[in-house]
Amino acid sequence: MGQKSRIVAAAMITLSALPMSSFAVDSWQAGNAYPQGSETCYNEILYKARWWATPGEEPGSSQWGAWVADVASKTCVQSVVKKQDDLLKSLPTIFESNNNKKGSSD
Repeated sequence: MGQKSRIVAAAMITLSALPMSSFAVDSWQAGNAYPQGSETCYNEILYKARWWATPGEEPGSSQWGAWVADVASKTCVQSVVKKQDDLLKSLPTIFESNNNKKGSSD
């Protein structure tokens, strides 16, 4: 098996083993604390933590709270699709850079 074939096989195995939720923003959980910069989905809206969000601090419940809606992303569904598309677009680049580093043995 050539080097390119091994790289493609390894990538396919790795991607097939990852759950789709690995690429998605997680849904808000009332019992979790979230550090600054964390993103979460709540009522199909993507929220970002401006600072540390304590457990139970519901996204969108207060204009003065830790959470701010990320209106540029519109909904969590679009965010998930974009992250999956970005991952898929990066795969050829990853393979090309690996081949350039090691040289082709095919």
